[in-house]
Amino acid sequence: MKTILYAIGKTDDEYLNTGIGKYCQRIVRYTPFEFVALPDIRNS
Repeated sequence: MKTILYAIGKTDDEYLNTGIGKYCQRIVRYTPFEFVALPDIRNS
């Protein structure tokens, strides 16, 4: 079973990007994993 993590919007904080990257590297050892960043919904 593949795990997919969806994130809405882009993260501007560098420490969050670092944490997400480390999480992705660690979790892939145990299960198939994919991180998908979806574009933020703009107010019309």
